[in-house]
Amino acid sequence: RESLLAALAAEAGAARLGVQGRIGQVEEALHRKSGARLVWPPGAGGWVSFKENGVLYGLDVCRSMFSSGNGTEKARVGSFPCAGETVVDLYAG
Repeated sequence: RESLLAALAAEAGAARLGVQGRIGQVEEALHRKSGARLVWPPGAGGWVSFKENGVLYGLDVCRSMFSSGNGTEKARVGSFPCAGETVVDLYAG
């Protein structure tokens, strides 16, 4: 299995591989949690950084959920003249 996962990661140009699980049941809607887990390499951490619409995001994909929606607002925030500053997205919903 390890060699298969390593080959998949190499083909995808990825340093880590993970799978996304289900995100809460209806009765758990008030306590949504990430269902992601890393499967390769063994012991890898879930912290990732990526840039979208000029905004650099950092989060642990195994502990937090990221919404790819709300693109208009993300583009608006990405256009702010705040180079060298830290902007915290405190949306919870």
